Amino acid sequence: MRYIQTLIGTCCLLISAGAAAEEAIKTFKAGERVKAAEINANFQAIMDEVEAARAEIADAVSFEGLEDVYGGLEEEAEEATSALESSAAAVVACSAEDTSCVIVGNKASVTCSAGETGKLQSVLSSPYANAAFLLVEIEGNCVEDNLLITRGAAFFSKNSSSSKASITAQTQRVATCVNNYCYFGNIDLNGQVLAARGSSLILEKDMLITHVGSNPSAMVVTEGAFAMFGSNISVDGSFYAEDSSSTVFYGTNNTIADGMTVKSASVKAQFSELTTPSLRSWDGANVQLKYGTYDIDYINLSRGSTMNVFMPAGLGGELKTKSIFVTQGSVFEGNFDNDNGFTMDASSDGTFPDPGVLYLWDNSTAFLSYAGGASVRGIQLDSSVLRLAGTNGSLSVDTLVLRPGAQIKSNDTSAPINVGTAITANALTSIQEGAVDISSATSVDIAGGCGSGAIYDDLCAE
Repeated sequence: MRYIQTLIGTCCLLISAGAAAEEAIKTFKAGERVKAAEINANFQAIMDEVEAARAEIADAVSFEGLEDVYGGLEEEAEEATSALESSAAAVVACSAEDTSCVIVGNKASVTCSAGETGKLQSVLSSPYANAAFLLVEIEGNCVEDNLLITRGAAFFSKNSSSSKASITAQTQRVATCVNNYCYFGNIDLNGQVLAARGSSLILEKDMLITHVGSNPSAMVVTEGAFAMFGSNISVDGSFYAEDSSSTVFYGTNNTIADGMTVKSASVKAQFSELTTPSLRSWDGANVQLKYGTYDIDYINLSRGSTMNVFMPAGLGGELKTKSIFVTQGSVFEGNFDNDNGFTMDASSDGTFPDPGVLYLWDNSTAFLSYAGGASVRGIQLDSSVLRLAGTNGSLSVDTLVLRPGAQIKSNDTSAPINVGTAITANALTSIQEGAVDISSATSVDIAGGCGSGAIYDDLCAE
């Protein structure tokens, strides 16, 4: 009897806490422009509730005590019935058949055992799980046939430091988040994660997402959805974003093993760390990398996409890459105003694109600003424009190639491109006065460009 009385008291206390958390979370409509502060506020509210949930569930529920509730103390149960029914936060089983899953107000505690399937889906659809935002703590490995999340819900391991819980797909996809807030933290996901239809997918920290089967796709963000990476998120597979979706990286030690593709979508990383072998941006996509450390072997911008890299003076951070390929009317803007913001000095390995080379092709543009100086193996321009805005620094390049339609301009003639080995400038190319220094070059082939009259006289006279 004492147990049930204590339980009822605890349940009543949880009503107000759960309601407050639900009110604190702001929901957004598909396509709505969202401020970072609003996302961060929601993110913090969820994290606070997750931490509180662990403590409250532990205090309110002991599985020994549940034997009193469900195991046959009929007299005490009858005495408590009216009080339990009057509390919206009463401790109940997720279903009549399964007492290893319990719900306390807006919090559920789930234990998954071998051979069970669909347990989390049954929790989300339980008539007792009627909170606007449900917090689900998990123990064990839950197997799901594409967990469909159409309500606000957070999933996290019951044990925060050991025996991490996991959710595993029966086939390829482990979870689909639709038109709502979906939060995962300190839990492993085995299978593809899909965020769609204006949903918000939050990956807080300490997670491994692993693709299943021969398809390397581990994460898809589409249909105006929003995704957020916190810290220590490892994706063993590929990442794909499309259709006006937005993805942000705000934490450290994030890796995507099989590369990223961004199509008609946006990706923003700020004060973050991201490592991936490739980033392909196309069809008007926008990528922003700010104040962080980004190790991306190959960058490809095409079909009118843009990338902005901002490493301001006084802050650490670096973009380390092997090659940048900008084509089909795309734009690369690199502001490397700290001392070591840009590294692209990889050696040639006979592949294409050639490591260590910046390519600007087919009516594309690059803006480069560098305070501490930068060095690349090669630059190739074809019907494109390279504009320099160096401040107290210079850009060193071994080989510079300008094909017809290429232009090099500069906002600061005191910070030119210093050519170390060779320069080639074909007909119909243009180099602004003071933009290029070829005094150290051992091979100079610029007669075609000089004949077009668009390369300044002093350079042609050397």
